Amino acid sequence: MFDMNHTGTTIAERRRAKNMTQMALADALNISYQAVSNWERGISMPDISKLPELSELLDVSIDELLGKKSAVIDDVLAEGKIGEDADVQEIAEAVPILKPDQIEEYAQNTAKRTNLRELEPLWGSFSLGFRMELFRKALDQGEDDIVRRQVYLLPRENVDALCRELEEKGDFDKAMQLVPGLSENRKTDLFRRLMQTGNTAHAEKLAAEVDPVVLDEYLETDSLPRKMLRHVHPDSLAKAAVRHWERNGVDDQLHQYMKFLMIHPVLCDETCAKLLIAEYERRGTAEMNEILFFASRETRGKIGKHIFEKEGIAGIKPIMSYLDSEKVESWIREQNT
Repeated sequence: MFDMNHTGTTIAERRRAKNMTQMALADALNISYQAVSNWERGISMPDISKLPELSELLDVSIDELLGKKSAVIDDVLAEGKIGEDADVQEIAEAVPILKPDQIEEYAQNTAKRTNLRELEPLWGSFSLGFRMELFRKALDQGEDDIVRRQVYLLPRENVDALCRELEEKGDFDKAMQLVPGLSENRKTDLFRRLMQTGNTAHAEKLAAEVDPVVLDEYLETDSLPRKMLRHVHPDSLAKAAVRHWERNGVDDQLHQYMKFLMIHPVLCDETCAKLLIAEYERRGTAEMNEILFFASRETRGKIGKHIFEKEGIAGIKPIMSYLDSEKVESWIREQNT
């Protein structure tokens, strides 16, 4: 990379040696004096087309202005373009003073164009159309690391359009590689399409990126795969557990809901209390053990006492393993007094 501070200092020193003001130098180059000021402060570099004239005005070689010799600069000044054998790293160093169309012309005309990894340092100088062309090529060639780096740098609308195109072709593997660069709406659309086509493995990877409201839609029908439950809002999961019990009673799906609810102890316990009371009223204690497993000690005690007061010791026998024996003994003593 050229040292902009060196170039700026050299321009300032040579200008003063010529007893020229910034305005005078700017007028001689047909540019604004702000441009000259930015050069001298090391904020920007002179355009390559100005180097010969600047060199002549200040009586200094181009190599001295730039602080180093550059074969790339020499080629452009002599031929008007970058040579086909130019070193990509040397081109990357000269980017601040090269015209974008010169860099892109080099990339389009040289055999190095097929070497995406070598060409990548120059991508930022290319037109959007050419960058998208190279990005597609990287995607097709399985250059995953290039795709990961570049997808963040492309406009979202372009990445969204490419994703839609891949979806229509059913190429979900490639579509998933675009996720970091997609808009929120496109992520949602991709998730729905994956669920619709049964690509749950990809959908699971995308679930964390999707609005929880979208996941709630699948909870309504108990069609959200187990691995995605960890991405559901805990309140929605609690409601889903109660809703599922009302429809199906105690089963494996309810167990899955409760397992993920255990991450949120207070909410899990509140849900357990609701389900335990409802289950007892519906079918007695037959399957309450399946829910008591997820309840806190306090909730188990409250439910156990509620049943004991209604049915006595016989009523709590099916759930005795989940109850504190000392508490049960105290209930018996209270009953006998």
